Amino acid sequence: MAISSEQVCRCWINFNGMNTISTRDSYNVSSISDNGCGDYTISFSSSMSNTSYCAQCTVTYEISGTRRHRMVSIYTYSTGSCRVVSGHSDTHCADHEAVNFSVYGAQ
Repeated sequence: MAISSEQVCRCWINFNGMNTISTRDSYNVSSISDNGCGDYTISFSSSMSNTSYCAQCTVTYEISGTRRHRMVSIYTYSTGSCRVVSGHSDTHCADHEAVNFSVYGAQ
């Protein structure tokens, strides 16, 4: 079976979202913006063809040596970027030491 162009990852990034945000590694990402507590915009080097792409994001944080996960939502989709927000029920927002984001769809 042949793989179609929509079946491959079009964009991904692993970045530190705490304090001064910094990219660890990425593909097809031109920049990341810190919009506030737990709120990030990932801009694509090559835009997507529409806003019906699949975006996924995970975050991790650590409390007393134990890694935990928090809620992440895709806030806005645009062809040139995607905005994600994260938090939990206690503080409603939180920055994260490990943010992983990927996109699948047509370019």
